[in-house]
Amino acid sequence: MGCELEAGEFTFHTEFNCRKHKQKFLIDALLKYSKLNLNSLATLLGEPTSLVRDVWLGKSFLMLESMKTLADLFLVCFGE
Repeated sequence: MGCELEAGEFTFHTEFNCRKHKQKFLIDALLKYSKLNLNSLATLLGEPTSLVRDVWLGKSFLMLESMKTLADLFLVCFGE
C-alpha cells in the first residue's frame, strides 16, 4: 500500500503495511476514535458487516482492495 503526496516541489512516498493482524488494530482505532460504526465501516469497505466483525475479532483478514481502503480510511482519519 503506497501513498504519494505532493507539496509544492516535493513529493513524499510512503509505504503503509496493513496486513493480517494490523487490520484488527486499524479497525479498532477507527471504531473507537472516529464517528464510524461497524456497519458504516463495512459499507465503506464494500464488505459484509460479518466479515469486518471477524477481522476486528482477529478471525479473518481483508483482501487487497479492502485492505487498501482500510489503510486509506485510517490515514484520512488520523493522518494530520
